Amino acid sequence: MRIKTINRLATPVLGAVFTMGVTGLMDVRVASAQSTPTYDDAAVQKGLQITPVTLDFTGRDRNQVGYGSYLVNAAGGCNDCHTNPSFKAGGDPYKGEPKMINTAGYLGGGTAFGPFNSRNLTPSVDGPVTGNLTNFKRVMRTGVDLKQLHPQISPLLQVMPWPVYGELTDRDLDAIFAFLSSIPCVEGGPGEKANRCAAPAPTAVASPKDLNTFDNQIQLDATKSTSANAGPLTYRWTVAPGSPTAAISKADTPTPIVQFPTGPAKYTFDLTVTDSAGRTATDRVSVNFARSAF
Repeated sequence: MRIKTINRLATPVLGAVFTMGVTGLMDVRVASAQSTPTYDDAAVQKGLQITPVTLDFTGRDRNQVGYGSYLVNAAGGCNDCHTNPSFKAGGDPYKGEPKMINTAGYLGGGTAFGPFNSRNLTPSVDGPVTGNLTNFKRVMRTGVDLKQLHPQISPLLQVMPWPVYGELTDRDLDAIFAFLSSIPCVEGGPGEKANRCAAPAPTAVASPKDLNTFDNQIQLDATKSTSANAGPLTYRWTVAPGSPTAAISKADTPTPIVQFPTGPAKYTFDLTVTDSAGRTATDRVSVNFARSAF
């Protein structure tokens, strides 16, 4: 009787434990399924519709970017402060004109507010203006001025209504960051370096220039070539079109050896240097080879 009583008690307890286990597993699966944010389709479509510039969706969630556009362009007034001027000539709605946003300077900053200027929010060749999502959220939540452009006044951003935008959810801020990362780069802006939209190409320097020689073998030199991003360069030496043919040894190095098979003749060689980002530059040298009479 005692054993049966224990069994009768044990059955519902084990059943409850099993049920709780299954329920817990189901909760994990539901939580996992809900970890991917979903966005109101109407807001997404509206955001994509009113975006004034071409977006880069590479590696991004189109719905997230669209929702971010909705928050920036419909719910927020980012364009009013961060685009200078905000509207094209003849497209200022405050003058009763059909609205036409200044797409060339869209969110590129430069609007003056007393001693302050609105910042450039567009991404550069180095990435998003804040560097990463963590920095972006920190700015939006705390107002910290990462560039410290006015430390004599405050370490916090002024005029920018970050105390309001800081109340947005993580999902909202994630979407805004995705949108700002997808818009075209605009040059300029307070505290921004030059050539932020396209880093300058490398510089190719080939020598010797206009050399006259009796030697049937010389060395060319590209060691003074430079890379704008301080990265490595690759080299390619070729005989220029229209030049007599000559043998180039180690043509993929900065200091190849050239041998002249015949002379006298004028030989021309082209140098192409390529940096780590695939940008190229070229230079040319000419060599007058006169076979020695001795």
